Amino acid sequence: MKQELDILSSLPVDVASISKLSNIARMLKNMKDFPYMEQLKNLEKTFAARAPKGFEAQLAEIHTYIYPPKVLQLGDEAVDAELFDMQGKKHHLFDAFADGRYVLLDFWGIGCGPCRMSEPEMREVYERMKGKLEIIGINEDDVSNWKNSDFSKSIIWKNWNDGMRGSSVNSIYCDMGAIPYYVLITPDKRIVWKAMGYNPGWFLGIADVVNGLRIKQDNSANYHFSVRQINTNANGTTIKFRYYGHKDYWFRIAKDSYLEANGKKYKLTAADGIKLDEDNFTKVKASEATDEFLGNTCYTDFTLTFEPFDTTPATFDFIEGDVQGAFVIRNVSVK
Repeated sequence: MKQELDILSSLPVDVASISKLSNIARMLKNMKDFPYMEQLKNLEKTFAARAPKGFEAQLAEIHTYIYPPKVLQLGDEAVDAELFDMQGKKHHLFDAFADGRYVLLDFWGIGCGPCRMSEPEMREVYERMKGKLEIIGINEDDVSNWKNSDFSKSIIWKNWNDGMRGSSVNSIYCDMGAIPYYVLITPDKRIVWKAMGYNPGWFLGIADVVNGLRIKQDNSANYHFSVRQINTNANGTTIKFRYYGHKDYWFRIAKDSYLEANGKKYKLTAADGIKLDEDNFTKVKASEATDEFLGNTCYTDFTLTFEPFDTTPATFDFIEGDVQGAFVIRNVSVK
């Protein structure tokens, strides 16, 4: 990159040089300490001054990479943004929050394999949740490639672009430059889930929590699994969970899991339906689809029992041990 930056300073400002500068600037999303930042900033300023007309969108995209806004995190309030559809009509993110719907932002690209792999599960969940979940696909390709793609044309939810390869919206919501990247936003515009890549079962879990379960909960770490039933008494707190995943992918629940409420931790005392600290596999088919991933996505129901609450709280957090990457379900309503 240093060699490329040195060469760019002596080149004319055209399609090729702007494209190369953009590719380097995009790296900043995934690099904490870029060693040639001052040189990159100077190049960006020089290119903006020398560029002929017609490159305003590309230059604005580069500027966003170099001077990014603050990235929103879990619990933050969503920020509106302007995009356009394949017919060129302008839209705002906040237009999708009509009638108390959840909104899922899907940052994707045409050449992204996991983006395409996730589409069948997203499509089934979208159909199941009509009126309760809106999906906004935010494409990160050049506008011409996006509009001419057969895959892009087949998308049934909102399929939008910002004209800057997603950079103006990505820079606000995404911690990494990789795709697919997902952000789930509640009807009151609060971010409750962010994830990168695709794991079978994520969206089926979202459907359970948003569409059918009476128990309010924020699955801020992992939508593979959800709380389905709670029983509290003097002997302990029993919780029924469901875990979604590909039948060949194992999952584990740590014996150090606990509930947090009333300023205390309540330890896990028993498990039924799974083995703690061991590989478990899903068993029951979750869909009749024949797609390779969706057709092999299954679920397992299991029960965990915890120490009894001193005083029954309004909400509690489930935390799978004090380790990085632990499964977490926050603000689980006891009522």
